[in-house]
Amino acid sequence: MVLTKAQIVETICNQIGFPKNRSSEIVETLLELIKSTLESSEDDEP
Repeated sequence: MVLTKAQIVETICNQIGFPKNRSSEIVETLLELIKSTLESSEDDEP
């Protein structure tokens, strides 16, 4: 199943009731956190 950022933003809007611009900020922040966590965990491996 493919899930796009736009679909995630739309789901946040519909289920939580945040405006689209706020929902988009949340999704971008979440993806950046995931990315940085994955990058830092790669550095920790021997």
